[in-house]
Amino acid sequence: RAPELMLIDGYYTRAIDIWSVGCILAELLGMLKQSPVPAAERKPLFPGRTCFPLSAEAEDAYMLRRDQLNVIFDVIGTPKRDEISYIDSTETKDY
Repeated sequence: RAPELMLIDGYYTRAIDIWSVGCILAELLGMLKQSPVPAAERKPLFPGRTCFPLSAEAEDAYMLRRDQLNVIFDVIGTPKRDEISYIDSTETKDY
């Protein structure tokens, strides 16, 4: 799932579709014979186990390293304060 979809409840934009297409394309390109990653070592681009706030099994599940957003943030970094200033949810900002 795109970070926007997880963080901003009710705002579905084209950016979310673009994120999804980009992830799918990256995974497909990784499956080519020319890929430097051996077939046995290939995995999903962002292999999370839970998804704040949509599918957490426990209240603190999003604090785990395998939460979808943590996996994404490990790769692209966390947003800056000015980038999240328009988000209304205190719970989301605290994340």
